Amino acid sequence: MPRRSGTARIQYIDRNPTSKDQSFAGTAAPHALTTRWTYTVPSLRLAVVSVAECLSMRLTAAGTLGLSNSIIDKAAIDLLQSPLQSNTVGDKTTVAIGQSILMLSGEALHGKTSDLSVTGTVLYLVTSSITEFDK
Repeated sequence: MPRRSGTARIQYIDRNPTSKDQSFAGTAAPHALTTRWTYTVPSLRLAVVSVAECLSMRLTAAGTLGLSNSIIDKAAIDLLQSPLQSNTVGDKTTVAIGQSILMLSGEALHGKTSDLSVTGTVLYLVTSSITEFDK
Protein backbone atom coordinates (compact mmCIF):
# COMPACT_ATOMS: atom_id res chain seq x y z
CA MET A 1 0.00 0.00 0.00
CA PRO A 2 1.58 3.34 -1.02
CA ARG A 3 2.02 5.85 1.74
CA ARG A 4 0.69 9.36 1.43
CA SER A 5 2.96 12.22 2.34
CA GLY A 6 2.50 13.19 5.96
CA THR A 7 0.91 9.89 7.02
CA ALA A 8 2.44 7.38 9.39
CA ARG A 9 3.51 3.96 8.15
CA ILE A 10 1.26 1.17 9.37
CA GLN A 11 2.56 -0.93 12.27
CA TYR A 12 4.45 -4.13 11.40
CA ILE A 13 1.67 -6.18 13.01
CA ASP A 14 -0.60 -4.95 10.20
CA ARG A 15 1.86 -5.66 7.36
CA ASN A 16 0.95 -9.25 6.44
CA PRO A 17 2.26 -10.86 9.67
CA THR A 18 3.12 -14.56 9.82
CA SER A 19 4.10 -16.54 12.92
CA LYS A 20 7.09 -18.88 12.58
CA ASP A 21 7.94 -21.00 15.63
CA GLN A 22 11.12 -23.04 15.82
CA SER A 23 11.64 -25.68 18.49
CA PHE A 24 13.72 -28.67 19.50
CA ALA A 25 12.87 -30.55 22.68
CA GLY A 26 14.48 -33.89 23.33
CA THR A 27 17.04 -35.97 25.15
CA ALA A 28 20.42 -36.83 23.76
CA ALA A 29 23.51 -38.79 24.67
CA PRO A 30 26.91 -37.07 24.32
CA HIS A 31 27.37 -35.45 20.91
CA ALA A 32 29.35 -32.75 19.10
CA LEU A 33 27.79 -29.37 18.34
CA THR A 34 24.62 -30.21 16.38
CA THR A 35 22.26 -27.80 14.60
CA ARG A 36 18.68 -28.72 15.57
CA TRP A 37 16.87 -26.06 13.51
CA THR A 38 17.54 -23.07 11.28
CA TYR A 39 15.30 -20.12 10.41
CA THR A 40 16.15 -17.65 7.61
CA VAL A 41 14.22 -14.43 6.99
CA PRO A 42 12.79 -14.52 3.45
CA SER A 43 13.54 -11.75 0.94
CA LEU A 44 11.32 -8.66 1.15
CA ARG A 45 10.44 -9.55 4.77
CA LEU A 46 11.62 -8.55 8.24
CA ALA A 47 11.22 -10.57 11.43
CA VAL A 48 11.01 -9.97 15.17
CA VAL A 49 12.02 -12.71 17.59
CA SER A 50 9.45 -12.28 20.35
CA VAL A 51 10.66 -15.11 22.63
CA ALA A 52 13.75 -17.29 22.67
CA GLU A 53 14.62 -19.89 25.30
CA CYS A 54 17.37 -22.44 25.96
CA LEU A 55 17.33 -25.15 28.64
CA SER A 56 19.77 -27.94 29.52
CA MET A 57 18.92 -30.47 32.26
CA ARG A 58 20.95 -33.50 33.39
CA LEU A 59 18.78 -36.67 33.21
CA THR A 60 21.40 -39.37 33.88
CA ALA A 61 24.88 -39.02 35.33
CA ALA A 62 27.84 -39.01 32.97
CA GLY A 63 30.80 -41.37 33.35
CA THR A 64 33.15 -38.46 32.74
CA LEU A 65 31.58 -35.02 32.99
CA GLY A 66 31.83 -32.55 30.11
CA LEU A 67 30.08 -29.29 29.23
CA SER A 68 26.52 -29.61 27.89
CA ASN A 69 24.99 -26.62 26.15
CA SER A 70 21.86 -25.34 24.40
CA ILE A 71 22.57 -22.40 22.07
CA ILE A 72 20.70 -19.96 19.84
CA ASP A 73 23.00 -18.01 17.55
CA LYS A 74 22.72 -15.42 14.79
CA ALA A 75 25.59 -14.80 12.35
CA ALA A 76 27.92 -17.03 14.42
CA ILE A 77 27.31 -14.92 17.55
CA ASP A 78 25.75 -16.75 20.49
CA LEU A 79 22.65 -14.83 21.56
CA LEU A 80 21.61 -17.35 24.23
CA GLN A 81 23.43 -20.19 25.96
CA SER A 82 22.44 -22.47 28.82
CA PRO A 83 25.71 -24.21 29.71
CA LEU A 84 25.45 -27.12 32.16
CA GLN A 85 28.55 -28.43 33.93
CA SER A 86 26.97 -30.64 36.58
CA ASN A 87 26.71 -34.36 37.05
CA THR A 88 23.82 -34.15 39.53
CA VAL A 89 20.63 -35.62 38.05
CA GLY A 90 17.97 -32.91 37.84
CA ASP A 91 20.36 -29.95 37.76
CA LYS A 92 19.50 -27.51 35.00
CA THR A 93 20.26 -24.14 33.48
CA THR A 94 17.79 -22.04 31.54
CA VAL A 95 17.84 -18.62 29.91
CA ALA A 96 15.14 -16.73 28.01
CA ILE A 97 14.68 -13.35 26.34
CA GLY A 98 11.66 -11.57 24.96
CA GLN A 99 11.04 -9.22 22.03
CA SER A 100 14.53 -7.96 21.52
CA ILE A 101 15.83 -9.16 18.17
CA LEU A 102 15.01 -7.58 14.80
CA MET A 103 16.14 -9.66 11.83
CA LEU A 104 16.62 -8.46 8.25
CA SER A 105 16.08 -10.35 4.98
CA GLY A 106 18.59 -13.17 4.61
CA GLU A 107 19.65 -13.29 8.26
CA ALA A 108 19.53 -16.68 9.96
CA LEU A 109 18.89 -17.95 13.48
CA HIS A 110 20.15 -21.40 14.56
CA GLY A 111 19.21 -23.65 17.47
CA LYS A 112 22.06 -25.96 18.55
CA THR A 113 23.00 -28.43 21.27
CA SER A 114 26.19 -30.15 22.41
CA ASP A 115 27.38 -32.48 25.18
CA LEU A 116 31.07 -33.21 25.67
CA SER A 117 30.48 -35.75 28.47
CA VAL A 118 31.23 -39.45 28.25
CA THR A 119 27.93 -41.35 28.67
CA GLY A 120 24.88 -39.89 30.44
CA THR A 121 21.93 -37.99 28.92
CA VAL A 122 20.70 -34.42 28.91
CA LEU A 123 17.27 -32.94 28.16
CA TYR A 124 17.42 -29.97 25.79
CA LEU A 125 14.91 -27.26 24.89
CA VAL A 126 15.90 -24.77 22.19
CA THR A 127 12.93 -22.70 21.01
CA SER A 128 11.97 -19.36 19.50
CA SER A 129 8.82 -17.58 18.41
CA ILE A 130 9.21 -15.31 15.39
CA THR A 131 6.84 -12.91 13.62
CA GLU A 132 7.61 -12.15 9.96
CA PHE A 133 6.17 -9.11 8.22
CA ASP A 134 6.50 -7.15 4.97
CA LYS A 135 9.19 -4.49 4.74
